[in-house]
Amino acid sequence: MLEDCGTAAPDAKITETDAKDKLVAALKDSFAYCTTALANVDDAKLSEQMVVFGTRTASRGGVFVMLAGSWTDHYGTQAIYLRLNGILPPTAQPKKD
Repeated sequence: MLEDCGTAAPDAKITETDAKDKLVAALKDSFAYCTTALANVDDAKLSEQMVVFGTRTASRGGVFVMLAGSWTDHYGTQAIYLRLNGILPPTAQPKKD
């Protein structure tokens, strides 16, 4: 889906045994790719149908809603993990003046 936004996905070849710096670099590349690709999205094609999860069809707009839901689910999980380890999640920290 994001490939259609005019930005090629990074070719990340990582394994579970890679060093932390390689994994962090791949993660940063992934975020940079998504930021660039999503910035190029406009509403002209949101009603187009596309195949997701191999066999299902959904509109591009629907896929973006699924993407946002997935991100909030992952953030919620990480926020709980942080709190269980005594760390306040970034969104719960007091605002700095």
